[in-house]
Amino acid sequence: MSDTLTVNDLDLYPAWREALKQWPSSGFTWGDTIPHEWFYEAFRLEPVRDEMTVKEAESIRLKFLGQFESFRRALLEEHRQDLCSVRGYGYEIVTPAEASRRATDDEMHEVRKAMRNLRRRLTFVALEQMTDEQRRENADLLARAASLGRMFTHEPAQLPSLD
Repeated sequence: MSDTLTVNDLDLYPAWREALKQWPSSGFTWGDTIPHEWFYEAFRLEPVRDEMTVKEAESIRLKFLGQFESFRRALLEEHRQDLCSVRGYGYEIVTPAEASRRATDDEMHEVRKAMRNLRRRLTFVALEQMTDEQRRENADLLARAASLGRMFTHEPAQLPSLD
């Protein structure tokens, strides 16, 4: 027996890389729902328990999110498997037949949310504190945001009144 170690014998760091390496032998397949506990174990994190302080629980949740987002991205790019949240339980491996529709629905929700935030931020500007040129630039940006909004939403864009 050899006492030398190879890279294959060592656990990868961070833990999500090791979880990704072990993924093919996990037994999960399209349509399966993976419980949160599996991810906590795979990322070598202690699950959040009721008796933990808020600070301890928050620290674990932040570590989990950091590991999970990297794992999720790599799983999509390297294994072409997307995960969607199953509230209160874990994550579902989206089937290839559903992948495009689910990705579009999820991401378009984020686009619409970003467009609402953009319009709100452009609308509630202290115009009285701006020069004529700055107000003109704000109006141009509002018009551009309204135009973009029409491409991404089903609702008609409404520009603020001039009052």
